[in-house]
Amino acid sequence: MSAAAPIADFEAERFKFVWPESVRLLAALGPDGKTSNRVYTMPGLKIDRPFTDRMDDASKQLLGRHVARPSVKQNMDCVEQLISQGHFRTALNITSQILTTLHQGFGKAGRSTANSFQSFEVWACRCQLLMAVQKYQLLNEELSPFEELDAPDLFFQYHSTYASLGYKGSMVPFSMRLTHAEALRFTPYPWQAMQRITKLEADTKSVIIELTNAGNPQEHIDGWRKRLDAVTRTKARILFFLKEYQTSMGLYHELRLTEDDPKKRDQLTALLVRMSVHVGDEKSVNRYAEEMDAKISGNSFHHHKSYQSVFLGNYQNAQECLVNISKTREENPRVWNNAAVCMLYSGRVKDALNVLTRYKGVPPEPIMINLSTIAELTSNKSEEAKRKVFDANVDRMPDLMDPCAMLLVKGS
Repeated sequence: MSAAAPIADFEAERFKFVWPESVRLLAALGPDGKTSNRVYTMPGLKIDRPFTDRMDDASKQLLGRHVARPSVKQNMDCVEQLISQGHFRTALNITSQILTTLHQGFGKAGRSTANSFQSFEVWACRCQLLMAVQKYQLLNEELSPFEELDAPDLFFQYHSTYASLGYKGSMVPFSMRLTHAEALRFTPYPWQAMQRITKLEADTKSVIIELTNAGNPQEHIDGWRKRLDAVTRTKARILFFLKEYQTSMGLYHELRLTEDDPKKRDQLTALLVRMSVHVGDEKSVNRYAEEMDAKISGNSFHHHKSYQSVFLGNYQNAQECLVNISKTREENPRVWNNAAVCMLYSGRVKDALNVLTRYKGVPPEPIMINLSTIAELTSNKSEEAKRKVFDANVDRMPDLMDPCAMLLVKGS
């Protein structure tokens, strides 16, 4: 692929690519601003085998048949289709195939190849997928050639062909910057993730200032403010991982105060309740749970109250809150799963199993795990019960799910 492949609607979306010029870029361009053909960034795949569909393997082992999977082509539209269906491992295989055709496949790391905005889009998607399937070591290995995302050839103006089209800014998708920062928390040096996310935060704020001073439309500035919110969420997640609980919760609280969408604000409140339960902060549990208004929030109110009851060890009351939600035909699997757990802790083991088996949607991993565990407590035919639920749903289950974690098959 040519490094000069034009970008559709670049002028209309120019604001999305604005990024502070790095010291390395300025040094490479020199005082005359001349471009160069030198390649600094030389990525490549670090794995030479496809990711297996573990659900298909489990289906062959337990049911003697393959799982129905969509037929797709090797392009990013199909990758997005697979992602929307939860088939992350298959999507990863497609990104491997695409990058191989771009000469950035296995064994190509460290070798000069043509980087482009299109190739970076594939890498950005692949990095997010690797994060999602928890392949953290591979993620950091494949991110290594990108260094600190400040190399000259990551900017449009470094490439003469892009520069001739009037392009300026960074070719690195913003989503890749978020993953690049957070990935370090899965290394022996997790605090380095804070260095990256802090710099990303500063750079994002500088772009907002630049766009504001240049008189850009408010919608452009609002778009970057949403990106800054995404940075703040990532920063809060990193801090929570580093056990800086109060600082993390403080950031989420600030996001909640500035959120205009009532639904998103409720989601942040729910998150803060769960975090408060996790860290054992009774005051915060009560604070956020009591801020919910039953008349306005409905199921969200009862859900929050259930968390408060669980924190206090009152599983009977938590169960009643969740039953109130189930009466509204709530399809959120978390509600059904939590109701079953509360019944289990209240000694109603068979009722807990009945709740899980009556769930009408595609059961996610937590439901399957608890179904397997509770089935073993209530029946000597637990394998048959698990197999029945698996058989009824496996064709709708995404390949992201882990049959070993769901206690369907034993790990190798």
